[in-house]
Amino acid sequence: MEKIFDVMGYEDAFKTRLAVYKFEGDELAWWKAYKQAKGGD
Repeated sequence: MEKIFDVMGYEDAFKTRLAVYKFEGDELAWWKAYKQAKGGD
């Protein structure tokens, strides 16, 4: 995935959104808890 990001020249915020899209199960639960702890949506 990182190779594609580099070739396409994506900004870090967009890379994060694309990576999170692939999260499932425990990964997604962790991300939601992390965002909530950071005050995100």
